[in-house]
Amino acid sequence: MGNYDLSVLSPDEFEIMCKDLLEVERNIKLENFKTGKDGGIDLRYSKNKKENIIIQCKRYNNFQSLKVNLQKEVSKVRKLNPKKYIIMTSAGLSPGNKEYIQDLFQGYIIKTSDIIGGDEIKSLLGNHKQVERKHYKLWLSSTNTLQSIVNNNILNRSEFTEQQIKNKIRVYVQNESFSKAQQMLKEEGFLILSGSPGVGKTTLAEILSYSYIASGYNFIEISEDIDEGEKVFIESEKQIFYYDDFLGRNFLERNLSKNEDRRLLNFINKVVLSPNKIFIMTTREYILRQAQLKHDLLKDKRFDFNKYIINVENYNKFIRAKILYNHVYFSEVPPSYVRILVEGKAYQKIIQHKNYNPRIINLMTNKMIIEDISEENYPKEFINKLDYPNEIWEHVFENQIEEASQNILLLLMVMGTKVDLLQLENNFNNFNILLNNKFNNRAFKNGIRELEKTFIRIYKESITNTYIVTFQNPSIQDFLLKYSSKDNSIIEMIWNTTLYLEPLLKTFSGYEIQGKIKIPAILKTRLVKILVRRFDEYEDCGNNNLKLSQLRIISDVFNINEYEELKTILTTVIKEITSPYLGNVTDYLFLINKFKNILFTEIDYKECLFSIIDNSQLFSDLEHIIFIKNNFSEIYNEILNEINLGKIIDLIWEDTESDFENCDVGELESVLNTFEEVGSTLDIDTSDYISRLEAFISEVPEPDYEDMEEYYMDDYRERFYEGREDEEIEALFDTLLEKID
Repeated sequence: MGNYDLSVLSPDEFEIMCKDLLEVERNIKLENFKTGKDGGIDLRYSKNKKENIIIQCKRYNNFQSLKVNLQKEVSKVRKLNPKKYIIMTSAGLSPGNKEYIQDLFQGYIIKTSDIIGGDEIKSLLGNHKQVERKHYKLWLSSTNTLQSIVNNNILNRSEFTEQQIKNKIRVYVQNESFSKAQQMLKEEGFLILSGSPGVGKTTLAEILSYSYIASGYNFIEISEDIDEGEKVFIESEKQIFYYDDFLGRNFLERNLSKNEDRRLLNFINKVVLSPNKIFIMTTREYILRQAQLKHDLLKDKRFDFNKYIINVENYNKFIRAKILYNHVYFSEVPPSYVRILVEGKAYQKIIQHKNYNPRIINLMTNKMIIEDISEENYPKEFINKLDYPNEIWEHVFENQIEEASQNILLLLMVMGTKVDLLQLENNFNNFNILLNNKFNNRAFKNGIRELEKTFIRIYKESITNTYIVTFQNPSIQDFLLKYSSKDNSIIEMIWNTTLYLEPLLKTFSGYEIQGKIKIPAILKTRLVKILVRRFDEYEDCGNNNLKLSQLRIISDVFNINEYEELKTILTTVIKEITSPYLGNVTDYLFLINKFKNILFTEIDYKECLFSIIDNSQLFSDLEHIIFIKNNFSEIYNEILNEINLGKIIDLIWEDTESDFENCDVGELESVLNTFEEVGSTLDIDTSDYISRLEAFISEVPEPDYEDMEEYYMDDYRERFYEGREDEEIEALFDTLLEKID
């Protein structure tokens, strides 16, 4: 017997599964009737008027509940007077239970084999794998599949738990983007899921990932940089890489080097060319649109990103209804609330709302979120939260958690998306000192306990063996950003207390940009004074290389030329760096180029740039030389008279060539592109290097992969839902009343 969990199916999903199972088991074709008030018929087989078989599908957890319902069905069956009556139920049945049911429908249930209980359904599913494949929820929630996912060698993220997976599977509804994504992964091995916040990008990515993990793929989550994927890429292993929000909220303000762009493109190409690799990325729609306009990464002619983008927001009316239905059905929303939602048909306004969003549906079916709402006002508040989504978190934040917990969330907001629990505690303790120890020494631990599973989640990162804190979903951080932007006292408090400068700076902006707090004009000078006063105190300003990185970010947030204090810090840090080639060369070059007006009389530009070029030895140094040529052309030409640039390029080539054996084709092509750019930009003859590279690339053998059987689920569920009308939606929601009656 297959160990399936039938409870993950809602009543209509259970009915569809029963239809498929009985058709293949008994080699018959059944017709199904509208969900809801079916008049005693779910499925029917009828060759002629005399041979009329009725099948009822009953999703109940136990026999007692089933018994009560069946007693109400007897009169309906007598009225229909079928030749045969078959019952299929998710409840487990004993021989005695079956005898009771047969006696109840005496004359219509001919033999007990026409009473099919939960254990028998599971056994039949094990015999008919094609039915299991149609109903992905059953397959994913089966014991064997769950154990494969839970025991997977997961890198860089929290471990999956059986209950978390089941909770996600229960409410998930397959839609058009599911089958498109599935097909693209099958054909290409790579896709980008795009959409507005809360539409289900992450959920879809995780559902897709589960199926690959269960089929033997190792799951790797990339959190910050594509190098995380490169370090664990193993050609002979089946691997699925997941990069959530890959453009990130800071993407549009980052000045990525061409080398960083290439690394991502090369990694994608490696995956596309590998038959045993899968790569799923997600991004918010508004960031993707802006990035496509201004960033080279998404305009690269060698790789058509648009080909791999799937928009997740394409929900038809019935899919919207089914998402709402599943959330209500599997939630702990009180029965009286459900009754008002259904009897008043408020669900119709919800599914047609212009701001319909699965994340809001999830929140408004969360018992904690709605506990202060009366049953009479529940439908009205549901609509109101769709009208003004930020109000959901505002009420809970202001009225349902302690002040210490509120401040933990505000500190987490400015520390990044994934924060070390100990660092968060240190930050809170520093904040508490500023408030003259307003909170006791248990406040942080109590606050974390209060916030966990509602506002935040905590997991142990397998690589670093540290506990990581992150928001339960992005809407919480979005709310906190908007909430804080309205209160200057919160902004000033955060700047006075946080221990980490970089994530703080990345939370704010000098102008309007979605996903950040715009610094009010009235606060700019005060915040600069705080920054200057605390600059050497920040944990991530411990040395000049780190300070260079922070100064570069500061220059994105504030106009350094407007503040003497910032100009002084910039000048001091730059002047203290006597050997720039030994440190953070990229940010050093950026700053001395951007602020020539401040620094030109403070440092010897020729001496600094000479030292960088003359000490270049690594492949990455080529980018620095090209930058100097493009931005300091006069000084560069003077330096050329004093050094042998050809010899320097030879040394870099020797270092690069020695590592060819450890490079894949994508990485070698990146090296080739760089040396072509060196030749054209620096007017150096690199034809010999390029010829040798091309020869080496041509000799790299294709990897030998074993044949692999992959598990793909078809678009059966999607086809079933197509074309459903309003009356079908009404009938679906009527089944919620049956559950609570």
